[in-house]
Amino acid sequence: GFVVLVRVFSPHKVLPRFAFFGGVVFYVFFQAAHYGYDLYLSRLTNVGAMYGSFATLIVIVLWMYYCSTLLLLCCHGVKVAQRRLTGGPRWPKDGKLFVVA
Repeated sequence: GFVVLVRVFSPHKVLPRFAFFGGVVFYVFFQAAHYGYDLYLSRLTNVGAMYGSFATLIVIVLWMYYCSTLLLLCCHGVKVAQRRLTGGPRWPKDGKLFVVA
């Protein structure tokens, strides 16, 4: 899913090897986050006591936040890896002279 997301919805051309690398990194981090979040909910906190009837909503929103942050982090990693390893510009404005008149 990550590979398709990066290849289809990116405004720039993403090479397949970097998309697959990002997908593998995303999968590993997603599984680690899933295990950690499960451990947190089962052993370290009592969400139902804190939030009452809103506990399910809080758990779902927090998981969506973790997943979206992880997705953005991996997409950024793909962009940086592709720029550095293919010899592209390190910054968006590299190669362009910015003159303030």
